[in-house]
Amino acid sequence: MQIKEKIKVRAEGNEIKRGIQRKLPTSSAHVFKVVRNGQKTPHRVELQGERKVVEIRQKNPLKPGVYTYTLTYATKGQLASFGNYKQFSWDVIGQDWPFPVEKVRAEVHLPDQVPDDSIRFNASTGYSGEKGLSYDAQLTEKGTVSFSATRLLMPREGLRVMVAFPKGSLNGEQRGWLNSSLMFSVLSLLVIISVMTFLIFFLVKRVSNSRSNRQDDEA
Repeated sequence: MQIKEKIKVRAEGNEIKRGIQRKLPTSSAHVFKVVRNGQKTPHRVELQGERKVVEIRQKNPLKPGVYTYTLTYATKGQLASFGNYKQFSWDVIGQDWPFPVEKVRAEVHLPDQVPDDSIRFNASTGYSGEKGLSYDAQLTEKGTVSFSATRLLMPREGLRVMVAFPKGSLNGEQRGWLNSSLMFSVLSLLVIISVMTFLIFFLVKRVSNSRSNRQDDEA
């Protein structure tokens, strides 16, 4: 299974200072290439338990701005058998990001010999173990299933996808491709916090002013 991820982040010098860390949900991943804004960038791959962790960091702090990281890797063992079907399951973003995920989209491309009317698919959103339905899924073209989250995903929430097709519909080696486009934004979380702080300050100030006005009236 060949997988290509595009991760777009906004660096503000808070959560993202020198780069990012991507925790892949399998130990079988073999990373071919990592680039940042179209240029190869230093990275390190470590095995942590049953997961591969890709550290993409530089020595000097990143300048504030938007950066796009593209990871290309291969993995195996994601196809399981259920009755007369083969099923591919993938945790698209995991539950490791400490800030909100603004947009997430994943496309699963199957070989042409798989009939479209035989493909089954669904997904789930939310925290680990949850079966949330905040997603959209549809066949967009021949052998391609497109998934996307329909709301902002909070820190540690994820998107999990499943695509199934009949056994025997693939000739020779069973292969597939997954392209996932992720967009993470610390700015969204900061804006929400700023708005909440402003509202709390406004309410406290209004209550304080009301009390002062009542005291003035009583005086």
